[in-house]
Amino acid sequence: MVFAIIFILLGLIILYFVYRNYKVKISRKGHVKFYENNREEWNKILESESEIFMKLPSELKDKLLKHMATFYLEKKWKSDTIENDKIKICMSACLPLINRKTNYYPSVSENFEHFELSDWFSFNAKQFEFEYGKMALKNMNYDFSGYSKRFFFEADELFIDCPRSYEFLRAYYGLDPREWTSED
Repeated sequence: MVFAIIFILLGLIILYFVYRNYKVKISRKGHVKFYENNREEWNKILESESEIFMKLPSELKDKLLKHMATFYLEKKWKSDTIENDKIKICMSACLPLINRKTNYYPSVSENFEHFELSDWFSFNAKQFEFEYGKMALKNMNYDFSGYSKRFFFEADELFIDCPRSYEFLRAYYGLDPREWTSED
């Protein structure tokens, strides 16, 4: 009898986790339609208002816009946040995630409208430390956010000044901004 109850409970627990995972996957597949409907408009806005977006190759722009659609739909927005601000917030939040597997900041569900790009980079510091160790973070003077910003915006200078930090960030983000040209 006890064995049967334990077996049933385990089955229910497994079903719950399968359902949760399946629900997220189905929900995110629906985000594709939202992305397709907003891609051109968002692309125009970001091309005119974001220096980094203009530098991204087309395939990375596309990845970023897809991440943005998911972030946009999964977060609770203040009612007074205007559309252009939402798009810029999504871009800032998703830039550090562009080539990474992600859950889109599950600990951040609301009141993030005033976060800066540096804040979004900071959310990734713990994961970086987990993947590359405390010494890699120490190599960056424990300023993961600052080095990440330099990685995206001043890649050539960071590569010259701190090649080891550049390599850690290149591996972490799965990108090499020194290869980007604005002509793509």
